[in-house]
Formats: sequence, C-alpha cells, structure tokens
Amino acid sequence: HLPPDPPWNIPVPVLYLYGGKDRWIDEEHLRCVMNSVQAGVVTKVLRFPQAKHLLPVKQSSLAVNDFLW
Repeated sequence: HLPPDPPWNIPVPVLYLYGGKDRWIDEEHLRCVMNSVQAGVVTKVLRFPQAKHLLPVKQSSLAVNDFLW
C-alpha cells in the first residue's frame, strides 16, 4: 500500500511496465510513481492488457531495449 503523497522525487528516467490484469499493482500505483518523477525527466508507460503480474518476456525485453537505446 502506497501513501497518497509519497516523499519521492525521482530524478532518473522511468520505464513503467505493467500487466492490465495484475491484481497486486494497480492504476493508483502507476499514478503515484509517475507523479513522483521530477519535471522534465523522461518517462514511458507500457501496459500489457492481457498480462498479469508476470509480463511477456519478449515484449517487455524489447520495450526495455527501446527505452534504453
């Protein structure tokens, strides 16, 4: 469970991958993390609609590679 206004101030690029059917990580977690990223920092969100907590390896690996390079 996350606090409503976490004291984070994330200064690094964020790639947030999550499964649309994940029962542990929800949209509130996404909003909390993204609202904690410093202004001007690169962010990207990628949702896998049919995935649960474990994401498809090939697609998530490609997403990480694209984000880094």
